[in-house]
Amino acid sequence: MTYEFYVQSDCGTAQSNWVGPFAFTTPICDPSNACVYTFDMVDSYGDGWNGWSFSFIQNGITLATETIVTGTNATASISLCDGVATDIVIASTGSFASEISFSVVDPFGATAASLAQGSLAGAVGDVVASFTTNCTPPACPDPLALTATNITGSSADLGWTDQAGAGVSNVEWGV
Repeated sequence: MTYEFYVQSDCGTAQSNWVGPFAFTTPICDPSNACVYTFDMVDSYGDGWNGWSFSFIQNGITLATETIVTGTNATASISLCDGVATDIVIASTGSFASEISFSVVDPFGATAASLAQGSLAGAVGDVVASFTTNCTPPACPDPLALTATNITGSSADLGWTDQAGAGVSNVEWGV
């Protein structure tokens, strides 16, 4: 919530002018009730987002606004309150919308929201993605970093990172 305050000195027989406003915003949750999401931004052409930017909004409060000024990739860490609906909103528009894509990754490696290259359309204030934050680690985390190496016409070596530390995995494969 955003507040403003004014102050006036009271000298008994006289008062000063009111000074202000001074604005401040209270967080929507305590830092202990938040976790960090990763905003992975991509520009397919490599010249930045050409004026486009996106804001992360929870309970009507803008927590971060991000863009790629120049280059192909950028990453931002965004602290979000647990269990709160989060909207990713167009903060500013620019040119070459078809070059833009992004993904939002939760603290445990799962994709919470994404925007595919070539799918951006809208105006300032439009919601392009939504999700509800979850800061509780999953009971059985998803495997990460899937790979296929030593590929031949009849075999391949498959690999992954077992985040769960279970030591046991189920694998399904096919054409």
